[in-house]
Amino acid sequence: MFLPYDISFESIYQMDKEHWHNGGWLAMEYSLSQKLAAELAGTYLLVLGGPGSAIVAVGVFGIPWGPMTLFFNAIGFAIAIIGGIYALGHISGGHFNSAITLGLLVSGKMPRRDALPYIVAQFAGALLASLTALLFFGYTVGNVVYFGASYPGPRGPVVAFIAELIMTFFLLWIVQGVVNYGKLGTGFAGIAIGFYIMFEVMIIGTVSGGSVNPARSFGPAVVSGILFNPAFSQWIYFTAPFIGGALGAITFAWLFKPRKEVLLPG
Repeated sequence: MFLPYDISFESIYQMDKEHWHNGGWLAMEYSLSQKLAAELAGTYLLVLGGPGSAIVAVGVFGIPWGPMTLFFNAIGFAIAIIGGIYALGHISGGHFNSAITLGLLVSGKMPRRDALPYIVAQFAGALLASLTALLFFGYTVGNVVYFGASYPGPRGPVVAFIAELIMTFFLLWIVQGVVNYGKLGTGFAGIAIGFYIMFEVMIIGTVSGGSVNPARSFGPAVVSGILFNPAFSQWIYFTAPFIGGALGAITFAWLFKPRKEVLLPG
């Protein structure tokens, strides 16, 4: 979630004096294959940690869905995303979310040539994570919660669509805000983004599942077998986050673009 262009902000932030060369800072750069491996691994951790925590709580321990299981699930997502960002963010930018990748693309903060490979890597990582959950827990236990798949709650698919769009919209504000304009430095970006993910899961988890990530929804939906089941309205999770992410990135670019430079008195 750190990469607007080919050079990671996190790489620049973590540089020390040993990287000063000929009057400028040298940023660490990685190949596309390294970035894709990082995106695959980061998305893998996210889907194993988030949906996996739901499988453990409900499928393994038999805890009924309620406030505690929702909180446990939100914590699982937060820990996974924070760990992934700090471990891999300096390589790929730590998107781990296809809606973030598309949002940065449409706002001009990501090279076009990298966007589709990033999304493919994210979807592959999510599918591998769900297959790992199938290996760990078996189909019967995992499918108690459809392997952590997202689907609309009692309010129905329209409200779920709106919830996913709104929360992904503001996710892009959080991502770009803490990276480009955060007062505490980009070293705190992982915590801020992780806490936002925990917040949105707790708020809309019972409304839509709190996905805000097409890749995160893809893996569990495939392994559980609900991807093309109309009763689960999976179309929501491959449309609303992309729309919300694109709108969030575009509006953020407009909102935070300075209109003029002001010379402050010395």
